[in-house]
Amino acid sequence: MPAITTAKWLARHLAQAIADEAAAPHSTPLAQAKLFQLLVDGGYSELEIGEMFGEGPEAVCHRLGLLALIPEGQGLADRRVLPVDLGYYIGCLSPENQQLMISRWRTGGFSSAGHAERYACALIRDESSATRGAATT
Repeated sequence: MPAITTAKWLARHLAQAIADEAAAPHSTPLAQAKLFQLLVDGGYSELEIGEMFGEGPEAVCHRLGLLALIPEGQGLADRRVLPVDLGYYIGCLSPENQQLMISRWRTGGFSSAGHAERYACALIRDESSATRGAATT
């Protein structure tokens, strides 16, 4: 069976140039996310982007997740105040819970980024449960 490939709308050398720009030391996680989104729109997978960027697909996925943050969260990510992995989890939440998490993070309401990630994951589970429960009634 032949391998499945996706159509690439962006030439490989241009995609690599974009990935190189994302890997530059001055590039913030949010800037990287925006550059990665160009590559996704150009037909590249997270795995392919990761290979060009020099990271695994999870790093690419977590940066792309920053694009789902509310503006305040994106600003914190852009200033490197909000860690990428935490930003990814917060971006999975509703805007209201994103605001809650970001406010608590800004004011030192968590003992560590890991603590905040665990709290965000619990909120994600709660939101998922609430959504599933609403769908069955």
